[in-house]
Amino acid sequence: NTSICSRTGNEVEKAYADFCVSFAKTKNFGQEVESVIVELRRKLAPVDTFTSFFRQVEYSVKDIPRIAYIFDRLNNMKRALGERKVIFYPDKTVFRKSLNVEHIWPQKGTEPSELIPKGLNNIGNLLVVSKQMNSALGNRSVGDKISLFEGKFADRIGEFPTIASVCDTYSAAKKVWNDEVIQKRADNIA
Repeated sequence: NTSICSRTGNEVEKAYADFCVSFAKTKNFGQEVESVIVELRRKLAPVDTFTSFFRQVEYSVKDIPRIAYIFDRLNNMKRALGERKVIFYPDKTVFRKSLNVEHIWPQKGTEPSELIPKGLNNIGNLLVVSKQMNSALGNRSVGDKISLFEGKFADRIGEFPTIASVCDTYSAAKKVWNDEVIQKRADNIA
């Protein structure tokens, strides 16, 4: 709601304050919990609104923490607490030392300029990888990066599940990576 849809973070504070009073007075705790859940869900941005805003997330140096936050949530979804790979660090310097934002279609590559997607910096064209992986990937083509993910870095995909989804997306798109694929990926990860 806040980071992607730009809604105010304190929008739920009044609801929490009201429910604190209700919890103190209630004789039916379960019913109060259900009321809290209903109220908080009502305050969530609709999925289509969230997706619309999410598709607009773009790479910039100032947005690296937000991108790290997004990929932290994506990579750690459904993982037990002890199995998590921390990607988002509130201290911005920690992220920059160990991890990098990787452009799937490279920022600087050998492809003719007319082939470079308009969505080059779009969230659908981004991954978070280790600094070591990022150095090895360099400005290689998408196909070469996928080959490295499936070969040399295959044992590391468990650390970064979004890499496996990129490989699957590339394969499903019949080895094409363009604006359509980038936007579809942005929608899927939203």
